[in-house]
Amino acid sequence: MDALPEDWQAVPNEKEKCEEITRLTVAAIEALTLVIESQLVPGSDVVDLLLPSVLANINAVGTPDEVVNAWLKCFHALVPLLDKALIKAKILPVALAKGANDETSVQSRVICCAMLGSMAACLTKEEIERGYLRRAMTLCQDTDYIVRINMCDGLHCLAAAVGLDVTVATILPEIFELMKDEEPLVRVAAVNSLVAVMGALPAEIRRKKVLPFCRLFFQSPDMESQVARCMALQFPTVLSQVVADIDNDLEVGVFLGAYRQLAQRQDSETRRLCAQSCAVVLRAATPRRYATHVHEALTGLVADPDQEVRRLMALQFHDICKMLGKERCAQYMKRTFLNLLGDESNAVRVEVMASLVQTLDQFCIANEEARTRAFADFLPALLAADAGCGYCWRIHHHLMLAFPHFVHMFTSDGINENFLPMALKYMAGGVAPVREAAADAVVTFMRHSRKQAQRTDMYCKLIRDFARAKSHWRRMNFIDACHFVVRRFSTKFFKSYFLDACLELTADPVPNVRLHLAALLPALKQSIRLPEDVEQLERVNSAMSNLATDNDRDVAAEARAVNDLFKRTPVRMTGGAGLLDMNGLPGGHSSESEDTKKEEEEADVTFSVDDIEKLRNEEALLVKNRRMGSGDVSRPGRPGPRAAAGGSGRADPPRPRRSTNDAPAASPLSITNLSSSSSSRSNLDSKSGVAGSRSNSGGRVGGTAGTSSDDGQWSIRATGGTTASRVISSSSSGPSGQSSPDKLSRPYRTSPDQVVSVGRSLANLTTGKTLSDRSASSSGASTSGSAFSSKSSGASGNASGASIGKLSTSAGSVKRASAVSNISRIPSTPSSPTSPSKSTIKSGNSGTNRSSTAAPLNRQRTK
Repeated sequence: MDALPEDWQAVPNEKEKCEEITRLTVAAIEALTLVIESQLVPGSDVVDLLLPSVLANINAVGTPDEVVNAWLKCFHALVPLLDKALIKAKILPVALAKGANDETSVQSRVICCAMLGSMAACLTKEEIERGYLRRAMTLCQDTDYIVRINMCDGLHCLAAAVGLDVTVATILPEIFELMKDEEPLVRVAAVNSLVAVMGALPAEIRRKKVLPFCRLFFQSPDMESQVARCMALQFPTVLSQVVADIDNDLEVGVFLGAYRQLAQRQDSETRRLCAQSCAVVLRAATPRRYATHVHEALTGLVADPDQEVRRLMALQFHDICKMLGKERCAQYMKRTFLNLLGDESNAVRVEVMASLVQTLDQFCIANEEARTRAFADFLPALLAADAGCGYCWRIHHHLMLAFPHFVHMFTSDGINENFLPMALKYMAGGVAPVREAAADAVVTFMRHSRKQAQRTDMYCKLIRDFARAKSHWRRMNFIDACHFVVRRFSTKFFKSYFLDACLELTADPVPNVRLHLAALLPALKQSIRLPEDVEQLERVNSAMSNLATDNDRDVAAEARAVNDLFKRTPVRMTGGAGLLDMNGLPGGHSSESEDTKKEEEEADVTFSVDDIEKLRNEEALLVKNRRMGSGDVSRPGRPGPRAAAGGSGRADPPRPRRSTNDAPAASPLSITNLSSSSSSRSNLDSKSGVAGSRSNSGGRVGGTAGTSSDDGQWSIRATGGTTASRVISSSSSGPSGQSSPDKLSRPYRTSPDQVVSVGRSLANLTTGKTLSDRSASSSGASTSGSAFSSKSSGASGNASGASIGKLSTSAGSVKRASAVSNISRIPSTPSSPTSPSKSTIKSGNSGTNRSSTAAPLNRQRTK
């Protein structure tokens, strides 16, 4: 009672309590049986511990039949571990006592039959004949059919133990007699025993004694459902042995006729068993007998009203087609296949689509005209199957997986008109597995398209509708497509048409897109070929670095995980040098030869030059509009806004970032970071309008932008008739003039009011006014330039400045000097605690140098 559940008192009556006890007992016995079969405990320990309990419970009186059957199964698993002497001394007497005569209970005689069958494998022929063979044959004629069933189940064990002579003389006639029993369940047990014994009989005995009886038995018109199910289950085994013993087609036709009758019975379970064994029956009957004996049964099962029967036929239909061969398949199976494709049940369609490629391959016959007609009929059937399946994504997935193979089966125009729109639809709006498979299908269609216009249209759709889409899901699908482009095209093709689009996505505002792109970076590196692609290699390396230091921790972790593979990815060299690894050693000649082979095959894979040029112009315009419209210039891998998870991928309004690597918002008057290297200095042309550049790799020129570096100094640039600029130092100082390290790490951010104020100052410079004309608080001296320093925490600090322009003055008039075309580098020496840095301004009149402390620039608008 300790094993009973806690709600035992909730069981309403005694009957249900007894049923619960029986259920728990059976479960415990099955667990013991599993322990014995798994050999988790040594055999000697199992015998010592369990055998007494097993025998005691078998001999118990009044035990429920379910519990007794469970103990008999445990005994059957325990017998192989027992010693022969122990069996003869303790177990055999108990078994014979249970079935001593017909006056014992039915349960005792059933126990005797089960124990005699289990012990047969451990005893010799003489011991069985002398001990209990006669008693076993007597139990086969017991008055109770349950006893006859249990003894019949053990006859094949006795036949294996006593040998061929005793089997043919004694056991086989007894089985034939039981196959004529009035009880259907006894006949079922006899059929199972005969099938088990037939394997041990020689071909001559099977041909003379077994086959005639089986022929009469299978042709019986009044067959019960239980017997029909047993025959349908055992029919493949019987047929395989019959075909091996006789070569007469007439004799084989008798058995195949019995199979057709079983396949046409009203019982749905019998038809399911026939459908399950259809492929095995055809293999045994051989394909040459298909048209005369099997085709009728197969077509009937395919059109069966029961859905499970049709599903089982669809599951093995490709195996049947393969056994028949391409010629017979095209002759007999076309209509059957169309019926399966047009089935109303999605369960049937799923099984057909799962093996669609293998099935269609069997219709690729040598006769081109017949093949074309067949596939012309399959095309609308496939479209109808996809349209009629609703939202069953498994059908869509199997269909997308089959699309890459369609390029060898259907015409290029048929694929472009029918299958390409379907692939693009599921690439844009299917579930994750369907989108990935659809991307592979689109890339394969583009690779094998024979018309340049169709190929160009596919490429333009990939770029416009996916790489530049507003939905971040579509941009991620484009990355999936790039994986398949790397697999199916050469590295030269990928570099020419997909590398730039991939690098653009490293600055995507959605972290999931960057996370998805990280795994593609090694493939991007392998598409580089030195020495002509040095710039592209620098961009790829910069993208890897930016992703490894991304603000999103998942993106950064994924990039660091890929970084090791990225470093070990070899780089291709021009001039036959092959691939060079990270140590500069050659390697990967096999992949290089494969890539060269792909390049040769892609000689005719070209695009329309006008469309490609138009596409690239659209890209340049799109980038320019995005930069001017967003108001934020972010370094690649440092996107400002982050879209909500699961959104459409449309970025939120940009917000300022507290990072030294971020540039402020671009405007006609922008703050730019001066680079520490001479190559990153900006040249402002007075005729070019507003222009900008970046010192980081991957930057762009055009529009209004700023230059960025890591020295923390920002310059303001504006272009009009004349260029003028002022340098605003981002260094801050404490009360004593010392720099604050925590604030030096922050970028200087200007407010709109400050931009307007500085803009007015520059406007005055361009009109010839001097600072002394506008400021009554100035020193009165003619000033050629001024510098501003940022204000920090209520304490004014000093900052370094630079001479960026000259203002010339004369008696009675103010003249403006020509604009300086180059912005000189400001020496960024750290300020010492005792001597703050100062800006040196060169006077335009006297040519003397004087030091002046830059005035602080307040963050609020100066009144």
